[in-house]
Amino acid sequence: MSGSSVTHPVGVLGRIGYLSENRDLPGFIKINEFMTYNAAFYPHWDHQFAGELAATFDLNSTDTLVSLSQGQRARV
Repeated sequence: MSGSSVTHPVGVLGRIGYLSENRDLPGFIKINEFMTYNAAFYPHWDHQFAGELAATFDLNSTDTLVSLSQGQRARV
């Protein structure tokens, strides 16, 4: 697969993700409020699935972001 990043840059970049350790999240906001805020940007947001993910990641929807550990904030 030598040279594939040069010959197919869109395909390669579409498979790369980045998650900064220093996210600038508003600490005062609760998880459920933050999810509602983000849902506004995605017309096909699935509220049920978002709730299932929050449960899977053991996130309490009424916790404020500032009260979360670094790992919990990454899950949000």
